[in-house]
Amino acid sequence: MPLSLPTAILSTATVALTTLGVAMGAASASQLNDSIFNKPNPTRADLALQAYVWGWTLLAQQRTVYQHLASAYYPGYPPAILNQQFDASPTLATPADVFYIAYNNDTLYSNGFLNLSQTPVVLSVPATGSRYYSLEFQSSYLDVFDYVGTRLGDTAGGQYFIYGPNYAGTIPSGYVRAIQSPTDSVWLLGRTYVNGPADVSAANAVHTQFMFSYLSGQTPPNPFAPVTIPVPPPGNPSQIRDLGASFYAELNSDLAYNPPPSSPDQSALLAAFKAIGIGPGANPADLPTDAEAKAAIALGQQLMLKEVVSNQTNVNNWTVSYELGNYGTNYLLRSAMAQFGCQGCQVNIPEEAIYFTGSRDAFGDALNGANSYAIRFLAGALPPVKAEGFWSITLYDSNGILVANPIDRYSLGSSSPLEINADGSLSIYLSNTAPALAKDLANWLPAPLGDFSLTLRTYIPSEALLDQSYKVPGIQKQASSVPGPLPLYGVGAAFGFSRRIRSRIHERR
Repeated sequence: MPLSLPTAILSTATVALTTLGVAMGAASASQLNDSIFNKPNPTRADLALQAYVWGWTLLAQQRTVYQHLASAYYPGYPPAILNQQFDASPTLATPADVFYIAYNNDTLYSNGFLNLSQTPVVLSVPATGSRYYSLEFQSSYLDVFDYVGTRLGDTAGGQYFIYGPNYAGTIPSGYVRAIQSPTDSVWLLGRTYVNGPADVSAANAVHTQFMFSYLSGQTPPNPFAPVTIPVPPPGNPSQIRDLGASFYAELNSDLAYNPPPSSPDQSALLAAFKAIGIGPGANPADLPTDAEAKAAIALGQQLMLKEVVSNQTNVNNWTVSYELGNYGTNYLLRSAMAQFGCQGCQVNIPEEAIYFTGSRDAFGDALNGANSYAIRFLAGALPPVKAEGFWSITLYDSNGILVANPIDRYSLGSSSPLEINADGSLSIYLSNTAPALAKDLANWLPAPLGDFSLTLRTYIPSEALLDQSYKVPGIQKQASSVPGPLPLYGVGAAFGFSRRIRSRIHERR
């Protein structure tokens, strides 16, 4: 069941910007947003642009929901998730997983979609001990509004009371926590850490116990209200940009079931949208025309691309965004990240995880398997995560897919059997063929022949990552671009190091 979701990476935006040649202007991220929404007397063209940028996220979120819940319409796509239960992927991602891009290779994923308009939901979580896990709560507007997981100390197991914005009942006692969603529609993404292939079974025993139930006497509702528009086609939510004027009709349909949260106050914006037929009680005859929609969408796409670039920080040619998860009134950043940052997926807030994307070496050249590279972390300078967290580096091809290779290795990280250098540093090797020295095989990430990218994930980052004082080392091209062949004994040697090196790397964490 290929329902696992990727974590947020920006490589897609980087590729799109390079392809389209979009140049970044002088405006800061907030200035770009303000240039769209802070207009004293907006014209119809202004309002059409505002509604497109503001509403893009809601359409993407709802389309993703319906693609999962109504997938019976589309043979070959994942089965529907029924009765508001988790879909739990039983295996780590492999190159065969292509439904989304940039799967991590560190956790088992689970998905749950809730409709809280009819009744609260009870979330049950097992005891997890020292195993990292997170259940991320996301609203219909891409904001991450809560977590249950290791970072918050939710390791003893228990039940959590989940209720919607209009719930008027009492909150029963006996729950670990009560969590209120700002929207009736909620998407939960679960991540359960796997400490290598041998740990998959034990990890499954944990993440298959994430469950939903209902208060006594409550009948489980249908997961979501009936769809009032044709079920959107499967695929990349960026197809939204091809809707033309029908974008605005679909926005109206989605708003009927998921009005915006009360905070931040968006009532003035919605009141203005009525002039172009958007919102409760608006006249649909006033909706933007095809010409108005075409102009608004073209400009909106350009501004979203610029926003993605302006939001990135360059660290030795790794790109990272420190402003994900909660967007306030920066609607441009919200939709830009929904479209180009992760394409209809969930992103973590920085306190939960920070992601660095590398598609260029330290000199700015694209990473390509015709060359060999190394990432060298100095002694005592591994990615700083808290004891209950972890870090990993995952390698993808130019399409964001894991790379098939003869040793089935897709990532390396804090729990991998890595070989530490004599001076205490750590070198990760990236190449299409194996390193010439057998001792380096444990630290090798196989690359494709063509372009590729990396994602460095840091879960439960330490303060040095949060305050941006830690700098990820650049990716260095090696003098020799023709590594030695992998001898038959080489693969065995790489894994033969495991017991000895695993002990050493644990001591240095």
